[in-house]
Amino acid sequence: MREALRGAAYRRPPSADEDLGEVLVDILVDRSSRSDRNITSLSLSEALRVSQKLTNTQFAALSCIFVFKQLKMLNVVNQHQFYGRLLEYLRPLGENIRAVTLSDVQYLAGLGCVTISIGSTSIPECFRREYPGLFSRSLDLAQNPVIKGLEGTPLITNNLRDPNSWQFNAVDEATLIRTLEGLGLAERKDEIVRVMKANLMTEEEILAEFQGVDAVVEPLVGAYNGSQLPNCLNTAIGTAIAHANLRRVTNGSFDSDVGIWIS
Repeated sequence: MREALRGAAYRRPPSADEDLGEVLVDILVDRSSRSDRNITSLSLSEALRVSQKLTNTQFAALSCIFVFKQLKMLNVVNQHQFYGRLLEYLRPLGENIRAVTLSDVQYLAGLGCVTISIGSTSIPECFRREYPGLFSRSLDLAQNPVIKGLEGTPLITNNLRDPNSWQFNAVDEATLIRTLEGLGLAERKDEIVRVMKANLMTEEEILAEFQGVDAVVEPLVGAYNGSQLPNCLNTAIGTAIAHANLRRVTNGSFDSDVGIWIS
């Protein structure tokens, strides 16, 4: 490990700052803890090499993609908690995200950190896919034949934004299915999941709500949308770098194992 650290330090350009050093050490520690030759260890080894060619702005771009498209926050029970956790991760990235250019994105793609597709995924759509229960409209239990009669079961709870109406008592699809299985309704999961997905807030509503949470959000969203990041996905190498940088900017409050995303 000492030899690898020496090698990494030797290869760092003279202008490299402490932020780069912290990212390198974080990746190196993760790599040194893995003795098997597998996709995780290989990705970390390559990330150690590639990260020395990146700027803080490019680190932030990778971490922002990671937060919006790869990170699944656990134990969030309402939109306020969700936005609070999200801002813990995004706020330290804000200044650098606003500096991301199309050239940065193309450079990251050239280094194998991201792939760029024709299709794009908006921030609200990322939220709707991963946390549909946090962005649910009110359910009409009396009029919808699929869910009629479910009131009073663990499947239904008060709507997060309108306590006088109803929604599914599940943050995501997996939780909804587990609840259905517990109630002996597993055979109805497809039709009930369809109702959940068809009953979501619009992208415009979600974006307006998100931007109203904190002044930092609107410029960050604007920069994200204007830099081709909605068209990007992190590769295994980009994920390793994004993960290490997110751990750095959050001072370790984000500490999940990188193997969750690279395996």
